[in-house]
Amino acid sequence: MSFTENDRKFRSNSGKSFPDGDSYDGQRIVGALAEALRADFGSTPSSMKQIARLTRANERTIRNWMDARNGPRGENLIVLMQHSDAVFEIVLTLAHRVHAPGGMFLIRLREQLMDAVSTIDALEAGQA
Repeated sequence: MSFTENDRKFRSNSGKSFPDGDSYDGQRIVGALAEALRADFGSTPSSMKQIARLTRANERTIRNWMDARNGPRGENLIVLMQHSDAVFEIVLTLAHRVHAPGGMFLIRLREQLMDAVSTIDALEAGQA
């Protein structure tokens, strides 16, 4: 069976692309995400399997993410942001939203306050 001339084209021949508001190239974003994944999960085969279980993506896809060949699509990026502080931070940084409400600063501050309260409670329990 041969394909017709009217088959779907996967890439545009015109060379046009979407305008780049902040002059981010895709490779920079993909590279930053790859670094964040390696920072939080490592680059061992077991870490790739862990990411595959979290995102329900193929292990070859995960390897492409880790090698900065491709980046995760929206659904997978959200799952990665849920499980990886480094990915969450890099996405906020790339979006120029580091100080956005709910950013990593507030999350870490809350964790530190909760640790301080539990330490106080433990000290009080020991003195009672």
